Amino acid sequence: MENAGSRKKWTPERVIKEIRELEDKSASWNHKHNSSLYNAAVTHFGSWKAAVRSCGFDYYEIKKVSNKKWSNKDMDFLKNNFQNLSTEDIAKILGRSKNSINTYRHRWGLKLNLERFSDEEQDYIKRNFERMSDKELADKLGENANSVYYFRLKEGLKKSDRWEPDKVLEEIRDLHQKGKLKNISASEPLYAAARRCYGSWKKAVNKAGLEYDNIIRKGRRKAS
Repeated sequence: MENAGSRKKWTPERVIKEIRELEDKSASWNHKHNSSLYNAAVTHFGSWKAAVRSCGFDYYEIKKVSNKKWSNKDMDFLKNNFQNLSTEDIAKILGRSKNSINTYRHRWGLKLNLERFSDEEQDYIKRNFERMSDKELADKLGENANSVYYFRLKEGLKKSDRWEPDKVLEEIRDLHQKGKLKNISASEPLYAAARRCYGSWKKAVNKAGLEYDNIIRKGRRKAS
C-alpha cells in the first residue's frame, strides 16, 4: 500500500502526460483499471472526455473503437488467427485496442499452444531471451511475439533490467531513425527502462535530443 509521501501528486500537466502515454484511452477501461488517473482527470478537467480532448485526441474516435461490437466475422477471425498473429496485428486488422483483443481472448478461453516450440527452438529462446526482444525471437522462429512471451513466463525466463541511461537514449535515437519510435507501446522493455531512468517516456525522448510533441503530431497526421 502506498504511503502519503509516495503517492502521485496529480496536476493537470501530469494527467495529460499520463493519458498521452496510455495504450487504451477509453473511459470504461481506465475507470476500471486505472482509477487513480481517471479520478484525477475528472477532478482537473470535469470529465474523462474533456481530459482526453485536452491531450489533442479525438474522443469520439477513441470511443468508437472501444465500443465497437464484436461481429461473428470478427470473432471467427480472432479464433482462427490468435495462434499465428500477434495481439498487435489482430488489433490493427480489426480496428480494436490490444486490451480488447486480450480481454476477449481470455473470456473465450483461447489459450496459446506453448508446446509449439521444438526442443531446438526452446533452447534458442533460452539462450537469447536476454539480448533479444520477444518480437525479434518470434521473427527469427517464424512465430508471433505472444507465443514467445507466454513461453518465457511458463519457463520462468524473466528479463533482467540491464538498461543503462545511455543505452536507453541510443535505442530511442535508433528507433527514431528507423521511423519506429511512435509505435513503441507501454509494454515494451525500452519504455519501462526510459521511465525508470528519466521519469517518463517524454523526458527520455527529449533527452535523446528529439522533440516528443513533434513526433506525436507526425504520428497523428499519418494515422489520419
